This record gives sequence, structure tokens and C-alpha cells, in this order.
Amino acid sequence: MTAQAYGPWINVSPSEVVGPTGVTSGPEGIESSPSPYDVPMALRIDEGDLADPAYAVELRYLGGDERTSRNRIADLEVEVGTKSGRLYRIIVEAKSIDRRARSDVQKVAKVLEGAHVSPSGAHQFNMVLVSRAIDVHADELAQQLAKSIVRSP
Repeated sequence: MTAQAYGPWINVSPSEVVGPTGVTSGPEGIESSPSPYDVPMALRIDEGDLADPAYAVELRYLGGDERTSRNRIADLEVEVGTKSGRLYRIIVEAKSIDRRARSDVQKVAKVLEGAHVSPSGAHQFNMVLVSRAIDVHADELAQQLAKSIVRSP
């Protein structure tokens, strides 16, 4: 891999992930308006410190970074803000994923969307927002992954 294994940040508009009436979440279908601090501002692919063939989706928020703890949500390893419960990094072991396919990037979104009960400490509404952001920008994320494959030896 090359020294720089980060994709460029992809800006996320709040209107892309928050519906006109808010966010519906959980098995009860609770609808509410999320805090602007829970809406991801940007995301990108990161392979910098991960063993091949893993990759991560990194997220950036209003208010900056915070200390994180590593946990699991279904088959994904995640880094969750210890105070906010926001997802900062989603690590995907790519051995079972065709990294060039948009649909496989969307699988990450589907796992988060389906995780109604979060033993990881991740905030439920944040998981829904992150899932939507990944889904909306799946093409761009898949392009970043494809470019990193070309750069890899």
C-alpha cells in the first residue's frame, strides 16, 4: 500500500440523512429530531493502519473528535465515542466482501440499520444517521476502495 491510505473526506449534508420529519429508529418506530452533533459531517475510507484486506469507514462530526472505545456491532468492529456514543470508525474485514462493489459498501449500512439494540454503547439515532450517510455516498466510498486496490502492490 502507499503511504497515504486515506480517501478524501466526502461531505455529508444533514438533509441527505435526516428526513423532513426527523429520524425513525428502533423496533418501536420512535421518531425524533437528532442533535446536529449526532449527524456526520463527512466520511471517508481509511486503510492506513489496518492489515490487508480490512478497511474502515471514518466519520467526522460537528464538535470534533473524542476518546473512543472499540466494540462490535454484529460482524463489524466499531470505534464509539465514550461520552457521545457516536460512531467514529467502522472496521470491515474485507475478506468476505468484494471491495469494488457499491452493494457491498451498502452492506455496512444495512448492518447498522438493522442493529436496533446496540450492546456496543453506540447511540441508536447516530447509527441510523451513519447508515443513511453510507448508503447515500456508497458510490463515492466504493470508488475510494477501488482506487486503493489499484495502488496496493
